[in-house]
Amino acid sequence: MTGTHDRSNSSCSISIKYHKIEKKYFYCWIQQLRMEVENQSPQQDQHYLSKRAKWQDRANQGGKVKENEVGSTLYDYFSTEEGKNYEVMAQPKFFDQLYLEVDYATNPSNYQKPSGKIKGATWWDTDKQEFREYTETLREKRSECGIKPDLMIRNKVNGKMHFVEVKNQGDHGNAHERCGKYATGILDHMKRKMGVSHHPISYIFGGDMVHKRKYDLELKACYGNFAPGHLVLLKNETGKNGDIILNWFNTVVEPLIR
Repeated sequence: MTGTHDRSNSSCSISIKYHKIEKKYFYCWIQQLRMEVENQSPQQDQHYLSKRAKWQDRANQGGKVKENEVGSTLYDYFSTEEGKNYEVMAQPKFFDQLYLEVDYATNPSNYQKPSGKIKGATWWDTDKQEFREYTETLREKRSECGIKPDLMIRNKVNGKMHFVEVKNQGDHGNAHERCGKYATGILDHMKRKMGVSHHPISYIFGGDMVHKRKYDLELKACYGNFAPGHLVLLKNETGKNGDIILNWFNTVVEPLIR
């Protein structure tokens, strides 16, 4: 079940819709993934992968399991009296027009709505307070040209937010390298949009990679000093990392958005 909440950002005057994670969604997703993986044979892989859609990392059979473990743990905690002021959301759209916003700040004249329908034309809609575009079929829709962290934690009282990237990887792959975009100037744009000076995102890794010394050293070298406290390694079996997740939230995240 999906709920939405509108919140305007003063710096960009853009209305944002948040998609709330429901407990039922998490548990059904985990069960579905486990069933798919258990029922899969090597001969079926190509056909199986071709049917997976919409979730960016779902092609990695265990990718979303770790993400949902983090989200489920937080959801359960936020359902208690102690955590009732917070909520967790999946695939937040807060930054999904960020690249357009950055360019618009210096080139606003490039974002005027054309008098006629033009394929690929993009403009700033003052009424909807968002960027719109014409598709290849000249259909008008909301533009998406930015980033979508895996999860967002939000303080329901003051609206403060913290974002989370969750990557699950085996002994081979580059899931951890895809977090590298946050080590670029994009981080400054995120901070400016949020109106904060602190590091606004955490990096949670799981899977076989966190048990391999080469990855352990690489992750600590890349993220340890870059974002102290924001690097979390889930080294326990799926479903048994609750203490690690909650300790990270209580000691790192909550003080930033309290």
